[in-house]
Amino acid sequence: QENTRSIADFLAARYGKRQGIASTVTLIMVCATVPYIALQMKAISDTMLLLLPDSHVSQQHLSLLITITLITLVIFFDNRRLEGTGYHAGLMTAVAFESLMKLVAMVAIAVLAVALVNQDSQRLLVAHEALNNFLAPELSYRFVLETLISAAAVLCLPRMFHVAFVELISQRHLRIAGYMFPLYLVITGFCILLISIAGTVMFAGQEVRADTYVMMLPVSESNDWLTLLAFIGGVSAATAMIIVACITLSYMLSNDVVLPYLMHRKRHQPVPAPDYSAAMINSRRATVVLVLVMSAVYQLVLANDVRLTDIGLVAFTLAIQVCPAMIFGLYSARGNAMAAYASLVAGTTIWFISLMIPLLIQAQVLPQSLLQDGIFGIGWLRPEHLFYFDFADAFSRAVTLSLGANIVAYWLFSGSGKTSLSDRIQ
Repeated sequence: QENTRSIADFLAARYGKRQGIASTVTLIMVCATVPYIALQMKAISDTMLLLLPDSHVSQQHLSLLITITLITLVIFFDNRRLEGTGYHAGLMTAVAFESLMKLVAMVAIAVLAVALVNQDSQRLLVAHEALNNFLAPELSYRFVLETLISAAAVLCLPRMFHVAFVELISQRHLRIAGYMFPLYLVITGFCILLISIAGTVMFAGQEVRADTYVMMLPVSESNDWLTLLAFIGGVSAATAMIIVACITLSYMLSNDVVLPYLMHRKRHQPVPAPDYSAAMINSRRATVVLVLVMSAVYQLVLANDVRLTDIGLVAFTLAIQVCPAMIFGLYSARGNAMAAYASLVAGTTIWFISLMIPLLIQAQVLPQSLLQDGIFGIGWLRPEHLFYFDFADAFSRAVTLSLGANIVAYWLFSGSGKTSLSDRIQ
């Protein structure tokens, strides 16, 4: 009924059809998706360098080649269709195929992992100990936070929102997904557990990163077929994620940023209204190129020596800043546009200070002194000890403070008609 094409359209419709909210959410999602795409590009380049250790191809040249290939793929899938709503059969078929390939590869490597551990009684003993450590009933604060972040990201990431809602054309699809999607995740998670235990056993004492176990297990056994299958599964998964993310971002940017700008420029033009279709299609292609180039730069400058999981968590934490406005907007009638603006600004600001600035410092873009002295030399603005908080670890503090500020700001500016803002602050 609302002709919703994206999460930005959804929130704008909830808060009075405010174009500013759609534009704000779109820019936040661009900033959140660029690291996420950089994560996928880094996974592809790291895998290729892992398989070709003696090659003389530099990381920069490989990133350039991957970026050009991805730009071609995304523009090919996006074609010349102007309408963003409705079912994209080719796109969904590609996503389904990569999901199947990824699952087949994970199951095959998991079977190899079990076989390798069972070859030796000493390996079995170490694996049993690793499994007991995993099953130990100790839930840390960070583990709980990461679980909540991942759950919220299922709804808040632009590509997830697009596939879950915009591409939904049948209630039957929803019922099937209700049990197929959790089953898919359970199988994947079980395979990850087996591969992690086997990697811990096989590469004990070696400098092998945990996020390369899937590739290194078949490589260590010189199993070319399984190595190829793991490579195809990983690359297909990464490229499908990038394609859907870029397409959804191109729709959001063209509809919620470019089109309002064009209409504002020509608002005094007499009827008939100008035709923006060519400009919209070209802007979508331009935004695809821009987003992928930004992701490649992010990968080379900020993500070279960072674990894949850390890149993903930084992106997820920014993406879920729209979650309070989404949830409260659905279940509370008190929310308004001012509350949505306040929550987005407060949460994003804390996220930038506590998570992005340390990343820029690590990449030597900003001076190291900011960590000790704080922003502008203010002690309570130290990025990793914001407001003098010192509980848990730096990441957990950043997530707690950003979401806490987000929720508090929403509550302060949401109105019931009975209490003023000053009364709420008091």
